[in-house]
Amino acid sequence: MSLFSSRFFRQSSLLGSAVEVINVPCATSSAIMLDELKRLDLNTGAIGVLPMVLDVPLKPYFRFGSINSLHFKIWKYLSAHNKLRFDLVYAPRAFELLLRNAGNIDFESDATEWSLKSLFPHHHLMYYHCGGTEGNESQLARYTYRGFK
Repeated sequence: MSLFSSRFFRQSSLLGSAVEVINVPCATSSAIMLDELKRLDLNTGAIGVLPMVLDVPLKPYFRFGSINSLHFKIWKYLSAHNKLRFDLVYAPRAFELLLRNAGNIDFESDATEWSLKSLFPHHHLMYYHCGGTEGNESQLARYTYRGFK
């Protein structure tokens, strides 16, 4: 619940500002995440300020934490084009869903065409990840074992 509460309180503290918090349901459905946020709101004073929750497509099927060639491609792109260290489990899924919601992205194309700046030209994006990158080493070993480089 800490993941939900940290996002929720970020949104409620920005009430009245031009900043919009968007939740990306990496490991669940949009409906379940929204339900969790509504329950959290009721348990913390019923402010009624809920962040936007991205729609998660039902297809293609996604098994959270599994080895996924698209997620590895996204993670390599993020790692090569940013000064931040991204985790290999949540970040690729979050950016996949952002890209899918941004428009018609050809995931088979060269990853250099996936510029978030070109997809969101009138917005500044801030990726807030409240986890860590401790799992990258073991996740990278799983990808390497499967032949990804």
